[in-house]
Amino acid sequence: MKRRGFTLVEIIIGLVLASLLLAMLSRLLSWGLRSSVKGTAHLSNVQAAAILLGQLEQDIQRARSVQAEPAGSDILRLAIGEEDLDGRLIRPFPEVIYEGQAGRPGLARRRTPPGGSTMEYVFCRGLVVDHAKDQPFFRRVDFPGGRLGVRVCLQVVAPPPGKETFEIERLIFCGNASANVVIPDWQRVD
Repeated sequence: MKRRGFTLVEIIIGLVLASLLLAMLSRLLSWGLRSSVKGTAHLSNVQAAAILLGQLEQDIQRARSVQAEPAGSDILRLAIGEEDLDGRLIRPFPEVIYEGQAGRPGLARRRTPPGGSTMEYVFCRGLVVDHAKDQPFFRRVDFPGGRLGVRVCLQVVAPPPGKETFEIERLIFCGNASANVVIPDWQRVD
């Protein structure tokens, strides 16, 4: 007698093997998806931090005075403007204030032009901006000869907290401050 078809035992074994294969395949795909989500979160942190840092560098380099405590602060006040060689202000620009609160979303930048209304923009919106290495966000750094700069130290954290962080620590020289401007071989003529 010729036998055609499969027995019940063969069908059950085939189903068990197929389900094990599908379970391994789904685990592999979910691992790939988690890696992709983590990579996207990291990229979003890096991009948001780069935009924030770019604006901070531009403002600090253009600042003619800096108000941040040498011990550190979460508030940075910059007076931006151009001065002539005698230190007289020839073109006033706005006051710019950066303010952050540790553990809260975003870092606010307020710009107040002379005689104008305040404009505010929040960097890293949707991301938590926090202290890096238990340091304040901003610290004024005084160099010999009256020169100055600002040390920026913060971290950007994607939700849920602690999952994906990106730290920034940078010293930015205030290139427009009168004490920092160096003109080689220049002598003042009275």
